[in-house]
Amino acid sequence: MTPASDLRNSRSVALLPRLLALILVSAAALLAPADDSVAQDATAPATGFTDGGYLAYADRMQALMEDSWDETEGLYRAGDGSGPMVNANMLLSHSVAAVKGHQGSSRQDERARRIAGRLLVSPPFVEQPSDGPPGAQSLAHAPGWVNSVSNPQGSQHLVFDADVVDGLLHAWRAREALGLPPETVALIVDRISRTTHGAFWRFPALRLNQINWYALMYAATAEVTGDPSLLRGDLRAQLMRFTQAPRSTRERAGNFGAGMRFHYLPGRPAERRLNVDSAEYANIVFSAGRFYEQARAAGMPPLPRRNARLLRRWGIRMLSGYWTHAGYLNWDTGLGFHRWHQTKKIGLAQQALLALAATEWLQSDSSQGAWAKWIFDRGLLTFEEWSRRAGGVPPAVSFGVVRQPQGLSSARLGVARIQANAARAVASGLGSVPASRPPALYSFDPDVGRLAVTTPAYNTAVVAVNQDAFPYGGVELARLFDSNQEVAANLGGRPPAAFSLTTRSARGRPLARSQSGRSRVDPAVTPVELLRAPRGAGRTARAPAGK
Repeated sequence: MTPASDLRNSRSVALLPRLLALILVSAAALLAPADDSVAQDATAPATGFTDGGYLAYADRMQALMEDSWDETEGLYRAGDGSGPMVNANMLLSHSVAAVKGHQGSSRQDERARRIAGRLLVSPPFVEQPSDGPPGAQSLAHAPGWVNSVSNPQGSQHLVFDADVVDGLLHAWRAREALGLPPETVALIVDRISRTTHGAFWRFPALRLNQINWYALMYAATAEVTGDPSLLRGDLRAQLMRFTQAPRSTRERAGNFGAGMRFHYLPGRPAERRLNVDSAEYANIVFSAGRFYEQARAAGMPPLPRRNARLLRRWGIRMLSGYWTHAGYLNWDTGLGFHRWHQTKKIGLAQQALLALAATEWLQSDSSQGAWAKWIFDRGLLTFEEWSRRAGGVPPAVSFGVVRQPQGLSSARLGVARIQANAARAVASGLGSVPASRPPALYSFDPDVGRLAVTTPAYNTAVVAVNQDAFPYGGVELARLFDSNQEVAANLGGRPPAAFSLTTRSARGRPLARSQSGRSRVDPAVTPVELLRAPRGAGRTARAPAGK
């Protein structure tokens, strides 16, 4: 049997993607409810969580983690691979609760003292680079942290250091409330400072384009040592390099594609599978903005206007293209099943919302902060609903999309990061910031034909070019969720398990199908056209990157 023909290049259906784009953008406005009746049972107060609301939420997440506490070890059990990160995020939550004088279950002063002390000795802290697993040597460094509390030869990665340092920073802030021993306080300063001043972390060092890890490390070091030199110098250099990156060439994708979709591998060609986009890493990198105002207060010169405008445009794209009204990612990623719907990535991605909600400098419009907070709060409650259904810790991979098995260790890390984010919201002052439900939003990337739409009633996306990164795509809907991030019709797939028009012969032989993702961008072919829209109408696949 011959495979079904592909209608992507057929003139007879050339209007289909145009009409679909018009319908979706129009529906984004028309189908949005006129009142706040949608999903009221799952939303935060209309004005958003207060400090008390965030801390009460952390208490409820704490209940999911209680059975993992090991009194003998003085640590939450998570298993090698996540142990230091789980405990660092729990330490962060306990520390913020102590600073605020909270009396709920997320305040655990004795546990915090024990965790802090444990994270400062080997392992996980190491004075010699770890050999780690095969292929991991490029990330080996010392001093630093490994991903194990029992094996000094565990893996090393920037996120392991950053998660631990963030937890230790908040413990340092809470040192009096927690009653940290003076030697623990001194070791926190020593470990953070020496690690960040190592060559692995100092500019011009950079892992791909992931400036967020560096921003966090510089900010923590400046705070615990009182020396702002890394914020003034290294952070500004990282931000300047990121915002002045050369435009895309045949050999080098750069940081952004048309429509400001994110390139995971900026130094490789744009047609690489990993460069189709990455909702999770785009948000993770954007979270570097959390530390901009701290750096400015410490004496860092402001970014030039052109560079600042780029980050603010990216903030618009991040909010409208990567998030839904259910507080969940509108998720497409070049890393495919290696990242898609992993709960441990949600907590990292949410920190972009914290950055936008709490950092006025990043906002192009005053409404953006309130929208970002609303989506963040909504995401907390969506995750809590999933935990209720699971009767405890939610699965490590949502919607049953398990191609890369993730164990209980990853699932607990997902909970710990969400709990820590509620505490981060308190620490960043979001409890006193109003929230506002955003209107219907959309983003459009003309070269890959990705049209993402979210409304208070539903969210969806069209992904015409998938670059063979995931097994769905085409000019019809890639998926459809309702207001609570429940699958309303489809999660993603190939015909017939997808939105699609398939024609067959009288004998049932497939002749043509409308839903088939392109494997590469073709500047001569605009896979989806917007006919009428506030932004993006008429843009073609030749649109410049970063616009």
